Amino acid sequence: MRKNLGANPFVYPQPVLIVASYGENDIPDAMNVAYGGIVNSNRIQINIGVRHKTSDNIKERKAFTVGIADGNQLK
Repeated sequence: MRKNLGANPFVYPQPVLIVASYGENDIPDAMNVAYGGIVNSNRIQINIGVRHKTSDNIKERKAFTVGIADGNQLK
């Protein structure tokens, strides 16, 4: 079945992005990021709210890791 969704600001299916960082005393921290995607062949975009601990860690450490979950990890 085919259905026209019209012009909408979303991509389906959206990837599940996991952003990890280190906080105080080298304690690891990770969160799911709802808004993110591919910008071009070697860049991605992620949007993280300023009130998240992960945001504070990234600003402090200037380092983070992004992982893309696959179907096996979601089960």
